[in-house]
Amino acid sequence: QKTTALLVGMANERIPPLVELIATEKSYIEALRACSAGYIQPLLHQSARLGISKEVVELVFSNLEAIERLHAAIFAHFESLSMKNHRRHLSLMTRQGEQVSSSSSVLDVLLAFRPQMETLYTTYINNFTLASKALAKLEETKPAVRDFFAGQAKTIPGLQLVGNYLITPVQRLPRYVLLLRALAQHAQKKMAQFDTSHIDFTLQQIQEMNTRINSSRAEVDRVARLQEIQLSLIGMKDVDLQLNKPHRTLVREGVLSKLTMGTFKRAHNRLFYLFNDMLLWC
Repeated sequence: QKTTALLVGMANERIPPLVELIATEKSYIEALRACSAGYIQPLLHQSARLGISKEVVELVFSNLEAIERLHAAIFAHFESLSMKNHRRHLSLMTRQGEQVSSSSSVLDVLLAFRPQMETLYTTYINNFTLASKALAKLEETKPAVRDFFAGQAKTIPGLQLVGNYLITPVQRLPRYVLLLRALAQHAQKKMAQFDTSHIDFTLQQIQEMNTRINSSRAEVDRVARLQEIQLSLIGMKDVDLQLNKPHRTLVREGVLSKLTMGTFKRAHNRLFYLFNDMLLWC
């Protein structure tokens, strides 16, 4: 009865967090499509003229277009809910014990697509550091590509800088968490007497997904940085060290003056790497 009452109560008012979730889903898709039309597809078609390989284009933009297709499918479900029944569209609960359908509410749509989101976003976010470095290198070493980016942004109305689009998928899942948290707070404040467990469950699932993805990215970045340092040691005498260990993390790095003791004290600048289990300088 509490759940049914919440259904009626929330269907009879506009719910700002829910309205914002759906509106930002639409604008998010539009941004990804603009990136594809303004940058990805033209780059792929002009890669030979610009002196870059299609593999480099794919490295920079990763699976952004696949993410756009996924969210287009999510938004299509949102629209379908709205067209079928406005009250059903705003439904955030099902009766206690009732089997939840993937199309019964906006929240259920998010839950239904959560496994696909986790797969695609794990790939994108794990690749984000490499993609950012690849983009910076392109703009630094390929004047034709740099001019292409500037020209596209200047001549296509509303097209943002390419870097703005690359960060957008990184921000989307945390935005879901914020909006779902606002939705839970709205329900508790406006309708504290009703059962809001389905909102809480959805929030928990999206939060846990976000945490797993961020943990995966942190591990990828950790290994990549250790490998970079390892490569910088190649060619140095008397160095036989494997930095990439499962437990090892870089705490801090920087240049310090190392004082050499002897008849004449001398200070030599050295690059120091402080790890959680050792100190390395070179």
